[in-house]
Amino acid sequence: MKKYMKKILIIEDDPVIATIYRNRLNKDGFEVEVAGDGQTGFCRTHETLPDAILLNWMLPQMEGLEILKKIRAQKQFQKTPIIVYTSAYLPDVMEATTDAGATQFFNKADSSPLQVIEALHLALSPKMLSTPPSTLQTTEQLPALSAAARMERDEKFQAEMLCAFFDSVPFAIHALRDLVHRLLRSSTNEDRQALLLDLHRDVHSITEKADLLDLEDIARMSAVLEPVLLKMHKNPSLLTSSTTRTLTHAIDFMAELLNKKADLGLLRSAPVRVLVVDDEAVSLRSVCYQLDNTSLLSEGVEDPLAANKMAAEKNYDLIILDVQMPHLNGYELCAKLRALPTHRYTPVLFVSGGADFDTRVRARLSGGDGFIGKSFAFLELALQALMSVLKRRIAQANL
Repeated sequence: MKKYMKKILIIEDDPVIATIYRNRLNKDGFEVEVAGDGQTGFCRTHETLPDAILLNWMLPQMEGLEILKKIRAQKQFQKTPIIVYTSAYLPDVMEATTDAGATQFFNKADSSPLQVIEALHLALSPKMLSTPPSTLQTTEQLPALSAAARMERDEKFQAEMLCAFFDSVPFAIHALRDLVHRLLRSSTNEDRQALLLDLHRDVHSITEKADLLDLEDIARMSAVLEPVLLKMHKNPSLLTSSTTRTLTHAIDFMAELLNKKADLGLLRSAPVRVLVVDDEAVSLRSVCYQLDNTSLLSEGVEDPLAANKMAAEKNYDLIILDVQMPHLNGYELCAKLRALPTHRYTPVLFVSGGADFDTRVRARLSGGDGFIGKSFAFLELALQALMSVLKRRIAQANL
């Protein structure tokens, strides 16, 4: 009797994620087809009549929840296993997806592709199907594995996923740089909004995959860049000369991290500590709050003289200084910090209400590494802060 290969339809717009699932399922003995958007996926469901569906919740053309509802509304697909996965942190997503008829739901942040695949195997096993064909001879139920065998399998699969991800890096970098180049040449807010949205989607895709593969440095960098792009998309007037410079530098640095094709462990080596000095209490709290939300541990101080004493006693990965302060302005404090052996090379970012050429030059001459006008979005500051820390740790590790 000829062996029947069960058909799996993967509806996923990210080609790397789709390839990871397809390659694994092919090895497990399944016939696999991939649809790259929601509308195509819905159509292919009727054309291929799959035995099971892997469905991404967030898709172009038609969202996963809408596809799920439409499929379940048809009698022939009411018992078809449909495994849904998402990285969307939206309220009630799991409940809405389950109510719509998902066989199982996974959040990418809390699960691995192997867990999704094992759930698919289980859903296709004869015990789980209410009307299993009696003639099927398939590999749908995974064999029991010892702890050692399971670990070896997981490590091999992780290596395969890393390989697939890094194979896509040159294309991802080219796409990001092309979008930035087009953004710099765009002349209308409509064009800028469209390009910023495309940039956000591409960076979000990198965040997803880097987080999935435990590439913490890349994941953190792209995760901080994401909301900056989204905020600019919603309000293109935020795309100033300052934010454009920050955005360009961030994309270039993302490319640098991706080209290293490994997790450097820069953020795992030690907690990131940031000293923030600003005599305005409200501004100080706002900066510290944003840094803490980016998982950069901050210490805020209003008195520059006290800050100089703290810097002499502690090591910091980054120092952020206001320019105009009593007793000791930011330039003077920076010069004193540069005289300390522990902070001779520590990155220093200035923030100031003035952003003219002379102010920037003076900040650089006093030993500063960067400058942000006080009209900055706090998200931009967090992005610059993270870049400064990562660049310094790369230099320290001679990578």
